[in-house]
Amino acid sequence: MNNLLNLKSFLKFLSKHKSYTFIDVFGLSVSLMFVILIAIYTKQELTVDNWHEKKERIYVLGNDNGVGTAYRISDRILERYPEIEKTCAMTYRSQESVLVGELKVAAELLLADTTFFGMFDFDLAQGNKETALDARNYAVISETFARKVFPGTDPLGKMIRMNDSVNVMVNGIMHDIKNSTIPYCDILIRMDNIKYFNAGMDSQEFNNAGSTIIFILKHVHADLHAKTGDMADYFREIFWLYKRNINTIVQFVPLQEVYFSSLNDSGYLLRKGDSQFVVILLSIGILILVFAIINYINLTMAQIGFRAKEMATRRLLGSSRGELFMRLILESTMLTCISFIIGLFLAWLCLPFANNLLETKLYFGDTITFRSGMIALLLIVGIGGFAGLLPAFIISNSKPVDVVKGTFRQKTKMVFSKIFITFQNVITITLLAASLTMILQINHLIKAPLGYNTTNIIDISAWGFEGDEQVRLIAGELEQLASVKRVAFSQGTPFDRGNNNTMVFEGKNISFQIFVGDTTYFDMLGFQILMDNNLGNMDGYYLSEQSFRELGIADDVPSVTFENGWHIPVAGKVKDFQLRNISTDNSPVLLQLQKVEDFWRI
Repeated sequence: MNNLLNLKSFLKFLSKHKSYTFIDVFGLSVSLMFVILIAIYTKQELTVDNWHEKKERIYVLGNDNGVGTAYRISDRILERYPEIEKTCAMTYRSQESVLVGELKVAAELLLADTTFFGMFDFDLAQGNKETALDARNYAVISETFARKVFPGTDPLGKMIRMNDSVNVMVNGIMHDIKNSTIPYCDILIRMDNIKYFNAGMDSQEFNNAGSTIIFILKHVHADLHAKTGDMADYFREIFWLYKRNINTIVQFVPLQEVYFSSLNDSGYLLRKGDSQFVVILLSIGILILVFAIINYINLTMAQIGFRAKEMATRRLLGSSRGELFMRLILESTMLTCISFIIGLFLAWLCLPFANNLLETKLYFGDTITFRSGMIALLLIVGIGGFAGLLPAFIISNSKPVDVVKGTFRQKTKMVFSKIFITFQNVITITLLAASLTMILQINHLIKAPLGYNTTNIIDISAWGFEGDEQVRLIAGELEQLASVKRVAFSQGTPFDRGNNNTMVFEGKNISFQIFVGDTTYFDMLGFQILMDNNLGNMDGYYLSEQSFRELGIADDVPSVTFENGWHIPVAGKVKDFQLRNISTDNSPVLLQLQKVEDFWRI
């Protein structure tokens, strides 16, 4: 056993063949770096929300088209269905401008019912979960936000001004939300504050349907799925989406399935994963590992003549084949262990690049646990054993006489090199073909015409400005810059899809995307007007080709009246343009010219 653990000769061999050692260790380390990063990402994706104690009883209310719904529906179903223990309505507002003392910052704002901490197991670093949202003006902030805006001070009791109607007091500090379908937030406040941000969401007419996520906690042993039919019938009585048959069914999506669910189309309201991408990335990780093992075997086989002489000498000195076999496996495992440690360090260094590439945040520290340590140990032993298996078998079974003659080295290099090189070439050519296809497809997505201008245009949100006067003041300052040619005002852009409004025309529900802009906006984005009725006022709407098709109206129709009484003069027809990007299905579009002072975006 002592002789088996004596690796001086192997270390001497490595120091003597420095190029072999560097290529072998570096190649395996880089491969393991990718494997480690992919493993961390895969683990995070596959364990989203599975750490909540009540996870098996939590569902998200869904319908035919997704999981977004109306805020006040939450109260109705809680009153009507005893199977439901509690509900938690939630909405999200990104980049909300808030004031902390004299400091104005943009914050990710989450509004949720007071049942939030009773339903989910998000922990507080400071404060009491049971009383954190007791008062309407209480707020819970994240640790990251606390460090950012309250450096060196205790945030509890400090005030944050949200807008003219909402001033909140910090009543708790929450560990950053991670590994959850619920997105990270800087500030968490009560959902009943939504009326001060969007009054329509708070109405009993269920306006802004789709802007809220409703989580449901069912009672133990209750059969919630048995109520889907009755709930759909109930919604047809009270909810306009069901009255118009835009939605027809009710679905309950389990919390652990929401992340990868096709119904999770709520955009910013919930985080969404791609199960196919996870499988592809996992397959790539396995392929990288296979290539690393093959490279190790190839390099070892290339040096097999040098090692065979040493092992032949040991055979002549009395070592058994089994001892030689175990020695070579041990050497392979030791080299794998060194490479794994280096790969772990490289993975830590490359973490920011991986986060940008994968558009997520990998939590390296959370991965270092006893369980992950045991898995890493098994991985090292497995890779080391498997990679060293073939060289160990061949070398330990070599005949000393063949080694002395040199025929052993020649035969092994000819046979095994051909096999491994052919295998690697086939896989490499396949991957190159796949990569070329992906590059061409991505290039098409980037350069495909969108139907409007995108170059040299900067979109500046005006939500953080204090009224129209400040908007116009900033616009005037921008126009004085030598680098600025024109300034346009608008409400919405093709990229952010503008405002959505679903209306009924001749019994048919049509979902329009509405954009408002001045004449400079029209000209700057280069919308192509196919027909202009020359109304000469700011009241008409230009309809896209898709709008005319879905409305089923003639090109010369002077106006359109919807069933809610909204009457719009038709200013003309514009050529269809792409919303957001080339992969997004287009919707009917209404474009309106309006006076500059009415705009909130420059």
